[in-house]
Amino acid sequence: MSEESYVLIRGMGDGQSIRLDFKRTMQKGRIMDFSINLCLIEEERNTEIYRIDTEHGYIHEHKFWKSKEPTKINQGYNECFIQKEKEIMENYKRWTMLFKKKRMEWTR
Repeated sequence: MSEESYVLIRGMGDGQSIRLDFKRTMQKGRIMDFSINLCLIEEERNTEIYRIDTEHGYIHEHKFWKSKEPTKINQGYNECFIQKEKEIMENYKRWTMLFKKKRMEWTR
């Protein structure tokens, strides 16, 4: 088995940055497990905005601006990782804004 991982840091244009973490374990060209995380970098900590992983033996997704509860996804690991990698790259700015807006509502 081999593990692949990479991290991307992106500026949000408002002085804040986000961190994207991608990790997958491969065996014979197939993904055996994976995780993708989107975090807002705040001072010296990362605040999770989005996560999808296979930690519990199945794919589950957390959209923290919507709910604290995960959503189970019934899809193959390879197909899901490719799809979600693309989806997060296209949507991380919007998801970050949705999270920030929702967090402001929580603090009222």
